[in-house]
Amino acid sequence: MIVVGFIAGPPSMLVLRNREWFDSFHSILGLIVLGLFLWTGASGRALARGKKDARDIHRIAAGSAIASALLAAIAGFGLLP
Repeated sequence: MIVVGFIAGPPSMLVLRNREWFDSFHSILGLIVLGLFLWTGASGRALARGKKDARDIHRIAAGSAIASALLAAIAGFGLLP
């Protein structure tokens, strides 16, 4: 869902709000959230493949991704019509 939102968000800024693609704090947080969730997925995959040292990285990335997603959701309230 984060990837879908990331793909759908910039065009909606152009078409529905007549603003630039990444002209909000919400969009910057969206970039950060996408990166953190991809990092969480990559470290989770490493864990599934048996790399025990990826556990701390996975834990930090997941916690950061969830916290950043919460901030992005709150920042998105400012874009509502």
